[in-house]
Amino acid sequence: MKKYLYAGLLACTIASCTDDFLKEEMVSTITQDYFNTEQGLDQLIVGTYNAERVKWGYSEGVYMFETGHDCARKSGDTDLNMYSTSKWSSTGDIGKQTDQFMGFQSKSSAGFLINFFPIIDNCNKAINIIRNNEGKGQYASNKEYAAQRLSEVLFNRAYSYYNLNTILGDIYFSTTSSITLPSNYVYTRTPAEEMYKVLISDLRYAVENLPENYSSGEFGRATKYAAAHLLSKIYLHREQGKEYGTVEYGRNADGSIDNSNPKSYLGMLYKGKGTADLDSCIYYASMVIDKHPLAYDYADLFDHSLDDFSCENTSENVLNAVFSEGGDNYRYGLRVLMMFVGNYVGEKWGLPDYCWEYGTKPNFNFHNSDFGFDVFTDKINDSRFQKSFRLEYVTGLNTSGSSTPGANGEYYT
Repeated sequence: MKKYLYAGLLACTIASCTDDFLKEEMVSTITQDYFNTEQGLDQLIVGTYNAERVKWGYSEGVYMFETGHDCARKSGDTDLNMYSTSKWSSTGDIGKQTDQFMGFQSKSSAGFLINFFPIIDNCNKAINIIRNNEGKGQYASNKEYAAQRLSEVLFNRAYSYYNLNTILGDIYFSTTSSITLPSNYVYTRTPAEEMYKVLISDLRYAVENLPENYSSGEFGRATKYAAAHLLSKIYLHREQGKEYGTVEYGRNADGSIDNSNPKSYLGMLYKGKGTADLDSCIYYASMVIDKHPLAYDYADLFDHSLDDFSCENTSENVLNAVFSEGGDNYRYGLRVLMMFVGNYVGEKWGLPDYCWEYGTKPNFNFHNSDFGFDVFTDKINDSRFQKSFRLEYVTGLNTSGSSTPGANGEYYT
Protein backbone atom coordinates (compact mmCIF):
# COMPACT_ATOMS: atom_id res chain seq x y z
CA MET A 1 0.00 0.00 0.00
CA LYS A 2 2.89 2.35 0.74
CA LYS A 3 4.28 1.75 -2.74
CA TYR A 4 0.99 2.73 -4.34
CA LEU A 5 0.70 5.79 -2.09
CA TYR A 6 4.19 7.00 -2.97
CA ALA A 7 3.50 6.46 -6.66
CA GLY A 8 0.29 8.45 -6.43
CA LEU A 9 1.97 11.37 -4.66
CA LEU A 10 4.74 11.38 -7.26
CA ALA A 11 2.18 11.50 -10.07
CA CYS A 12 0.39 14.43 -8.44
CA THR A 13 3.68 16.27 -7.98
CA ILE A 14 4.61 15.83 -11.64
CA ALA A 15 1.13 16.94 -12.78
CA SER A 16 1.21 20.05 -10.60
CA CYS A 17 4.36 21.27 -12.35
CA THR A 18 2.83 21.37 -15.81
CA ASP A 19 1.53 24.56 -17.47
CA ASP A 20 -1.92 23.04 -18.00
CA PHE A 21 -2.51 22.75 -14.27
CA LEU A 22 -2.14 26.53 -13.78
CA LYS A 23 -4.06 27.62 -16.86
CA GLU A 24 -7.39 29.37 -16.16
CA GLU A 25 -10.21 29.56 -18.65
CA MET A 26 -13.11 31.82 -17.68
CA VAL A 27 -16.20 30.33 -19.22
CA SER A 28 -19.06 31.80 -17.19
CA THR A 29 -17.87 35.27 -16.13
CA ILE A 30 -18.65 38.38 -18.19
CA THR A 31 -15.78 40.84 -18.38
CA GLN A 32 -15.94 44.52 -19.32
CA ASP A 33 -14.86 43.61 -22.87
CA TYR A 34 -18.16 41.77 -23.36
CA PHE A 35 -19.99 45.10 -23.45
CA ASN A 36 -18.01 46.11 -26.56
CA THR A 37 -19.63 43.28 -28.53
CA GLU A 38 -22.91 43.92 -30.33
CA GLN A 39 -24.80 41.43 -28.15
CA GLY A 40 -23.26 42.66 -24.91
CA LEU A 41 -23.88 46.33 -25.69
CA ASP A 42 -27.45 45.59 -26.77
CA GLN A 43 -28.09 43.80 -23.48
CA LEU A 44 -26.49 46.60 -21.48
CA ILE A 45 -28.77 49.16 -23.15
CA VAL A 46 -31.89 47.06 -22.57
CA GLY A 47 -30.92 46.87 -18.91
CA THR A 48 -30.97 50.67 -18.64
CA TYR A 49 -34.74 50.58 -19.18
CA ASN A 50 -35.05 49.76 -15.50
CA ALA A 51 -35.02 53.56 -15.23
CA GLU A 52 -38.70 53.56 -16.19
CA ARG A 53 -39.55 50.71 -13.84
CA VAL A 54 -37.98 51.92 -10.60
CA LYS A 55 -40.99 53.78 -9.31
CA TRP A 56 -43.43 50.95 -9.99
CA GLY A 57 -41.58 47.89 -8.72
CA TYR A 58 -40.88 49.12 -5.23
CA SER A 59 -42.68 51.22 -2.66
CA GLU A 60 -40.17 54.09 -2.84
CA GLY A 61 -41.52 55.33 -6.13
CA VAL A 62 -45.11 55.72 -5.08
CA TYR A 63 -44.22 57.15 -1.69
CA MET A 64 -41.95 59.77 -3.21
CA PHE A 65 -44.21 60.67 -6.12
CA GLU A 66 -47.59 60.58 -4.41
CA THR A 67 -47.61 60.64 -0.62
CA GLY A 68 -48.43 63.97 0.96
CA HIS A 69 -49.66 65.88 -2.05
CA ASP A 70 -53.14 67.34 -2.06
CA CYS A 71 -54.87 64.34 -3.61
CA ALA A 72 -53.44 61.34 -1.80
CA ARG A 73 -51.72 60.25 1.38
CA LYS A 74 -50.39 57.09 2.97
CA SER A 75 -52.86 55.22 5.15
CA GLY A 76 -51.93 54.54 8.77
CA ASP A 77 -52.49 51.45 10.88
CA THR A 78 -55.23 53.24 12.82
CA ASP A 79 -56.69 54.87 9.74
CA LEU A 80 -57.59 51.95 7.50
CA ASN A 81 -61.14 52.93 6.74
CA MET A 82 -60.76 56.69 6.94
CA TYR A 83 -61.29 58.66 3.73
CA SER A 84 -61.43 62.13 5.27
CA THR A 85 -58.66 64.53 6.25
CA SER A 86 -60.68 65.73 9.25
CA LYS A 87 -58.48 63.63 11.52
CA TRP A 88 -55.30 65.36 10.40
CA SER A 89 -52.87 66.92 12.85
CA SER A 90 -49.16 67.53 12.59
CA THR A 91 -48.46 65.26 15.56
CA GLY A 92 -51.35 62.83 15.24
CA ASP A 93 -51.49 59.36 13.74
CA ILE A 94 -51.76 60.46 10.13
CA GLY A 95 -49.00 63.01 10.61
CA LYS A 96 -46.66 60.36 11.95
CA GLN A 97 -47.44 57.98 9.11
CA THR A 98 -46.90 60.65 6.46
CA ASP A 99 -43.66 61.86 8.03
CA GLN A 100 -42.38 58.30 7.97
CA PHE A 101 -42.39 58.21 4.20
CA MET A 102 -42.16 61.87 3.22
CA GLY A 103 -38.98 62.94 4.96
CA PHE A 104 -35.82 63.01 2.84
CA GLN A 105 -34.12 61.17 5.68
CA SER A 106 -36.41 58.22 5.03
CA LYS A 107 -35.95 54.95 3.23
CA SER A 108 -37.81 56.32 0.22
CA SER A 109 -35.19 58.81 -0.91
CA ALA A 110 -32.41 56.34 -0.16
CA GLY A 111 -34.22 53.79 -2.32
CA PHE A 112 -34.26 56.20 -5.23
CA LEU A 113 -30.54 56.87 -4.94
CA ILE A 114 -29.70 53.19 -4.58
CA ASN A 115 -31.85 52.17 -7.54
CA PHE A 116 -31.14 55.01 -9.98
CA PHE A 117 -27.38 55.45 -9.76
CA PRO A 118 -26.46 51.90 -10.86
CA ILE A 119 -28.70 52.46 -13.88
CA ILE A 120 -26.98 55.79 -14.57
CA ASP A 121 -23.59 54.07 -14.32
CA ASN A 122 -24.66 51.51 -16.92
CA CYS A 123 -25.95 54.33 -19.12
CA ASN A 124 -22.57 56.06 -18.88
CA LYS A 125 -20.80 52.83 -19.77
CA ALA A 126 -22.89 52.33 -22.93
CA ILE A 127 -22.68 56.00 -23.95
CA ASN A 128 -18.89 56.07 -23.66
CA ILE A 129 -18.47 52.83 -25.62
CA ILE A 130 -20.56 54.11 -28.52
CA ARG A 131 -19.11 57.62 -28.56
CA ASN A 132 -15.56 56.28 -28.40
CA ASN A 133 -16.28 53.95 -31.35
CA GLU A 134 -15.43 50.89 -29.27
CA GLY A 135 -18.60 48.97 -30.13
CA LYS A 136 -18.45 46.06 -32.54
CA GLY A 137 -20.88 44.56 -35.05
CA GLN A 138 -23.58 46.98 -36.16
CA TYR A 139 -22.25 49.59 -33.75
CA ALA A 140 -19.15 49.79 -35.95
CA SER A 141 -20.73 49.23 -39.36
CA ASN A 142 -24.15 50.91 -39.13
CA LYS A 143 -24.07 54.57 -38.03
CA GLU A 144 -27.87 54.84 -37.95
CA TYR A 145 -28.14 51.81 -35.65
CA ALA A 146 -25.46 53.17 -33.33
CA ALA A 147 -27.11 56.62 -33.21
CA GLN A 148 -30.49 55.10 -32.37
CA ARG A 149 -29.16 52.92 -29.56
CA LEU A 150 -27.12 55.85 -28.22
CA SER A 151 -30.27 57.96 -28.22
CA GLU A 152 -32.16 55.35 -26.21
CA VAL A 153 -29.57 55.27 -23.46
CA LEU A 154 -29.24 59.08 -23.47
CA PHE A 155 -32.98 59.22 -22.86
CA ASN A 156 -32.81 56.73 -19.98
CA ARG A 157 -29.96 58.61 -18.34
CA ALA A 158 -31.79 61.93 -18.73
CA TYR A 159 -34.97 60.40 -17.26
CA SER A 160 -33.02 59.10 -14.25
CA TYR A 161 -31.28 62.39 -13.58
CA TYR A 162 -34.48 64.35 -14.14
CA ASN A 163 -36.33 62.34 -11.50
CA LEU A 164 -33.53 62.56 -8.95
CA ASN A 165 -33.09 66.29 -9.44
CA THR A 166 -36.82 66.99 -9.31
CA ILE A 167 -37.24 65.08 -6.06
CA LEU A 168 -33.98 65.79 -4.25
CA GLY A 169 -32.65 69.00 -5.80
CA ASP A 170 -29.01 69.28 -6.80
CA ILE A 171 -27.36 65.86 -6.94
CA TYR A 172 -24.08 64.26 -7.92
CA PHE A 173 -23.88 64.31 -11.72
CA SER A 174 -21.45 62.12 -13.64
CA THR A 175 -21.06 61.17 -17.29
CA THR A 176 -18.45 58.46 -16.78
CA SER A 177 -18.89 54.90 -15.56
CA SER A 178 -17.14 53.32 -12.59
CA ILE A 179 -15.01 50.21 -13.00
CA THR A 180 -13.07 50.50 -9.73
CA LEU A 181 -13.85 51.64 -6.21
CA PRO A 182 -13.32 55.38 -5.69
CA SER A 183 -10.49 56.70 -3.53
CA ASN A 184 -13.16 58.27 -1.33
CA TYR A 185 -16.93 58.53 -1.26
CA VAL A 186 -17.26 62.30 -1.09
CA TYR A 187 -19.51 63.23 -4.00
CA THR A 188 -20.10 66.91 -4.75
CA ARG A 189 -23.56 68.07 -5.76
CA THR A 190 -23.68 69.56 -9.25
CA PRO A 191 -25.73 72.74 -9.78
CA ALA A 192 -28.88 71.93 -11.75
CA GLU A 193 -27.95 74.57 -14.32
CA GLU A 194 -24.90 72.56 -15.42
CA MET A 195 -26.82 69.30 -15.50
CA TYR A 196 -29.75 70.70 -17.46
CA LYS A 197 -27.46 71.94 -20.24
CA VAL A 198 -26.21 68.38 -20.75
CA LEU A 199 -29.71 66.83 -20.56
CA ILE A 200 -31.13 69.28 -23.09
CA SER A 201 -28.29 68.63 -25.52
CA ASP A 202 -28.65 64.85 -25.10
CA LEU A 203 -32.43 64.87 -25.58
CA ARG A 204 -32.27 67.10 -28.66
CA TYR A 205 -29.93 64.51 -30.17
CA ALA A 206 -32.32 61.74 -29.14
CA VAL A 207 -35.30 63.46 -30.79
CA GLU A 208 -33.36 63.65 -34.05
CA ASN A 209 -32.19 60.04 -34.03
CA LEU A 210 -34.96 57.96 -32.43
CA PRO A 211 -37.63 56.33 -34.63
CA GLU A 212 -41.29 57.28 -34.41
CA ASN A 213 -42.22 53.71 -33.51
CA TYR A 214 -40.88 50.17 -33.32
CA SER A 215 -42.06 46.74 -34.27
CA SER A 216 -44.24 44.95 -31.73
CA GLY A 217 -41.29 42.85 -30.60
CA GLU A 218 -39.51 45.97 -29.33
CA PHE A 219 -42.45 47.48 -27.48
CA GLY A 220 -41.37 49.74 -24.63
CA ARG A 221 -38.31 51.31 -26.23
CA ALA A 222 -38.02 55.11 -26.16
CA THR A 223 -39.32 56.81 -29.29
CA LYS A 224 -38.80 60.23 -30.82
CA TYR A 225 -41.93 61.42 -29.05
CA ALA A 226 -40.90 60.06 -25.65
CA ALA A 227 -37.69 62.10 -25.93
CA ALA A 228 -39.65 65.16 -27.11
CA HIS A 229 -42.04 64.77 -24.16
CA LEU A 230 -39.26 64.71 -21.56
CA LEU A 231 -37.40 67.53 -23.35
CA SER A 232 -40.49 69.75 -23.27
CA LYS A 233 -40.85 69.16 -19.51
CA ILE A 234 -37.21 70.06 -18.93
CA TYR A 235 -37.57 73.27 -20.94
CA LEU A 236 -40.71 74.09 -18.95
CA HIS A 237 -38.98 73.54 -15.60
CA ARG A 238 -36.10 75.77 -16.64
CA GLU A 239 -38.51 78.49 -17.72
CA GLN A 240 -40.51 78.24 -14.49
CA GLY A 241 -37.49 78.61 -12.22
CA LYS A 242 -35.49 81.17 -14.19
CA GLU A 243 -36.03 84.00 -11.68
CA TYR A 244 -34.72 82.06 -8.66
CA GLY A 245 -31.01 81.82 -9.47
CA THR A 246 -29.89 84.62 -7.20
CA VAL A 247 -28.53 84.96 -3.67
CA GLU A 248 -31.97 86.17 -2.57
CA TYR A 249 -33.26 82.66 -3.16
CA GLY A 250 -30.26 80.79 -1.78
CA ARG A 251 -28.30 80.25 -5.01
CA ASN A 252 -24.68 81.15 -4.38
CA ALA A 253 -22.43 82.67 -7.03
CA ASP A 254 -20.88 79.26 -7.76
CA GLY A 255 -24.33 77.73 -8.30
CA SER A 256 -24.46 75.82 -5.01
CA ILE A 257 -27.37 76.10 -2.59
CA ASP A 258 -27.33 77.91 0.74
CA ASN A 259 -29.72 75.78 2.78
CA SER A 260 -29.74 78.29 5.61
CA ASN A 261 -31.62 80.73 3.37
CA PRO A 262 -35.37 80.47 4.11
CA LYS A 263 -36.07 80.95 0.39
CA SER A 264 -33.70 78.23 -0.76
CA TYR A 265 -36.65 75.99 -1.58
CA LEU A 266 -37.22 78.38 -4.50
CA GLY A 267 -33.54 78.52 -5.37
CA MET A 268 -33.65 74.75 -5.76
CA LEU A 269 -36.03 75.29 -8.66
CA TYR A 270 -33.45 77.23 -10.65
CA LYS A 271 -32.21 75.14 -13.59
CA GLY A 272 -30.55 77.88 -15.59
CA LYS A 273 -31.93 80.29 -18.15
CA GLY A 274 -32.33 79.92 -21.91
CA THR A 275 -33.22 82.44 -24.61
CA ALA A 276 -36.37 80.68 -25.81
CA ASP A 277 -37.23 77.98 -23.28
CA LEU A 278 -40.99 78.50 -23.39
CA ASP A 279 -41.03 78.47 -27.20
CA SER A 280 -38.94 75.30 -27.15
CA CYS A 281 -41.34 73.72 -24.65
CA ILE A 282 -44.30 74.50 -26.90
CA TYR A 283 -42.48 73.20 -29.99
CA TYR A 284 -41.58 69.81 -28.52
CA ALA A 285 -44.86 69.40 -26.61
CA SER A 286 -46.81 70.09 -29.81
CA MET A 287 -44.79 67.41 -31.55
CA VAL A 288 -46.01 64.89 -28.98
CA ILE A 289 -49.63 66.11 -28.96
CA ASP A 290 -49.89 65.83 -32.73
CA LYS A 291 -48.83 62.16 -32.70
CA HIS A 292 -50.42 61.09 -29.42
CA PRO A 293 -53.98 62.41 -29.23
CA LEU A 294 -56.05 61.82 -26.11
CA ALA A 295 -57.85 58.50 -25.92
CA TYR A 296 -61.42 58.61 -27.19
CA ASP A 297 -62.66 57.00 -23.97
CA TYR A 298 -60.85 57.92 -20.74
CA ALA A 299 -61.67 54.48 -19.35
CA ASP A 300 -59.57 52.83 -22.07
CA LEU A 301 -56.44 53.93 -20.22
CA PHE A 302 -57.31 51.68 -17.27
CA ASP A 303 -59.19 48.85 -18.97
CA HIS A 304 -56.94 45.98 -17.97
CA SER A 305 -58.45 42.54 -17.61
CA LEU A 306 -56.23 39.68 -16.48
CA ASP A 307 -53.60 38.96 -19.19
CA ASP A 308 -55.04 41.69 -21.43
CA PHE A 309 -52.49 44.43 -22.07
CA SER A 310 -54.26 46.22 -24.91
CA CYS A 311 -54.65 49.36 -22.78
CA GLU A 312 -50.91 49.90 -23.19
CA ASN A 313 -51.46 50.66 -26.88
CA THR A 314 -53.90 53.54 -26.49
CA SER A 315 -52.94 56.64 -28.46
CA GLU A 316 -52.48 58.65 -25.27
CA ASN A 317 -49.62 56.47 -24.05
CA VAL A 318 -46.23 57.88 -25.06
CA LEU A 319 -43.97 55.38 -23.29
CA ASN A 320 -44.70 52.34 -21.13
CA ALA A 321 -42.64 50.81 -18.37
CA VAL A 322 -43.06 47.23 -19.50
CA PHE A 323 -44.53 44.80 -16.95
CA SER A 324 -46.46 42.61 -19.33
CA GLU A 325 -46.64 39.23 -20.99
CA GLY A 326 -43.35 37.67 -21.97
CA GLY A 327 -41.35 40.17 -19.92
CA ASP A 328 -39.35 40.10 -16.74
CA ASN A 329 -41.79 41.25 -14.10
CA TYR A 330 -39.16 42.53 -11.66
CA ARG A 331 -38.96 41.31 -8.09
CA TYR A 332 -42.53 42.23 -7.19
CA GLY A 333 -44.04 42.81 -10.62
CA LEU A 334 -46.21 45.85 -11.16
CA ARG A 335 -46.68 46.60 -7.48
CA VAL A 336 -48.39 49.94 -8.04
CA LEU A 337 -51.78 48.22 -8.35
CA MET A 338 -51.92 47.76 -4.60
CA MET A 339 -51.12 51.40 -3.94
CA PHE A 340 -53.99 53.38 -5.38
CA VAL A 341 -56.95 51.67 -3.84
CA GLY A 342 -58.86 52.07 -0.62
CA ASN A 343 -58.84 49.39 2.03
CA TYR A 344 -62.12 47.80 0.96
CA VAL A 345 -61.29 44.36 2.37
CA GLY A 346 -63.61 43.19 5.11
CA GLU A 347 -65.49 39.99 5.85
CA LYS A 348 -68.57 41.98 6.79
CA TRP A 349 -68.80 43.17 3.19
CA GLY A 350 -68.16 39.73 1.73
CA LEU A 351 -64.70 40.86 0.61
CA PRO A 352 -62.12 38.74 2.43
CA ASP A 353 -59.32 39.59 0.01
CA TYR A 354 -58.27 42.01 -2.71
CA CYS A 355 -59.77 41.54 -6.16
CA TRP A 356 -56.58 41.24 -8.17
CA GLU A 357 -54.40 38.37 -9.21
CA TYR A 358 -51.55 39.25 -6.87
CA GLY A 359 -53.38 38.15 -3.75
CA THR A 360 -53.23 39.51 -0.22
CA LYS A 361 -50.73 42.32 0.25
CA PRO A 362 -49.65 44.41 3.25
CA ASN A 363 -51.16 47.78 4.02
CA PHE A 364 -49.60 49.90 1.27
CA ASN A 365 -52.88 51.59 0.41
CA PHE A 366 -53.12 55.24 -0.53
CA HIS A 367 -56.36 56.94 0.35
CA ASN A 368 -57.65 59.82 -1.66
CA SER A 369 -58.29 62.92 0.39
CA ASP A 370 -61.51 64.90 0.12
CA PHE A 371 -59.64 67.27 -2.15
CA GLY A 372 -58.63 64.33 -4.34
CA PHE A 373 -62.29 63.51 -4.93
CA ASP A 374 -63.38 67.12 -5.19
CA VAL A 375 -60.90 67.93 -7.96
CA PHE A 376 -63.73 66.62 -10.12
CA THR A 377 -66.10 69.51 -9.45
CA ASP A 378 -68.82 68.21 -11.76
CA LYS A 379 -69.20 64.57 -10.83
CA ILE A 380 -72.39 64.20 -12.86
CA ASN A 381 -71.15 65.42 -16.23
CA ASP A 382 -67.42 64.81 -15.93
CA SER A 383 -67.18 61.12 -16.72
CA ARG A 384 -63.53 61.01 -15.61
CA PHE A 385 -64.68 60.84 -11.98
CA GLN A 386 -66.53 57.55 -12.39
CA LYS A 387 -63.78 56.24 -14.66
CA SER A 388 -61.03 57.12 -12.20
CA PHE A 389 -62.40 55.48 -9.08
CA ARG A 390 -63.89 52.12 -8.27
CA LEU A 391 -67.25 53.18 -6.86
CA GLU A 392 -68.77 49.79 -6.15
CA TYR A 393 -67.35 46.39 -5.31
CA VAL A 394 -68.71 42.89 -5.55
CA THR A 395 -67.02 39.83 -4.09
CA GLY A 396 -63.82 38.58 -5.66
CA LEU A 397 -63.34 35.19 -4.04
CA ASN A 398 -60.13 33.75 -5.45
CA THR A 399 -59.93 30.05 -4.64
CA SER A 400 -58.21 28.64 -7.72
CA GLY A 401 -54.72 30.13 -7.49
CA SER A 402 -52.91 33.46 -7.53
CA SER A 403 -52.93 33.85 -11.33
CA THR A 404 -56.53 32.83 -12.01
CA PRO A 405 -59.33 35.31 -11.28
CA GLY A 406 -62.09 34.18 -9.00
CA ALA A 407 -65.69 34.57 -10.06
CA ASN A 408 -67.23 37.89 -9.04
CA GLY A 409 -70.73 37.79 -7.65
CA GLU A 410 -73.11 39.38 -5.22
CA TYR A 411 -72.31 38.37 -1.65
CA TYR A 412 -75.65 36.92 -0.64
CA THR A 413 -75.97 35.09 -3.92
